[in-house]
Amino acid sequence: MLRNARVEAVGCENFPTLQQAKLRLRYDEMQVAVVPGITRYHKSDCQLIRFLSADDLDVMTKRAATEAGCVPCKACKPDQVASGATSG
Repeated sequence: MLRNARVEAVGCENFPTLQQAKLRLRYDEMQVAVVPGITRYHKSDCQLIRFLSADDLDVMTKRAATEAGCVPCKACKPDQVASGATSG
């Protein structure tokens, strides 16, 4: 039994519990929307992109958007984890 096993996953060394590591991984894999040519990513329900069609948006993970140089939208704040998030 690995009751007190330390999380050794890449990128998870700053999370003392497995639950926190899982939440971080889920957060990084969250789908966000990016308008091609604009270096900002949004939640799908963001007010700033509400009139754009799916053809006008690139959908990718938050991690991919960040690695592409995009920054979080200041209106919908996709970089903030919901306070009621659970690990499932």
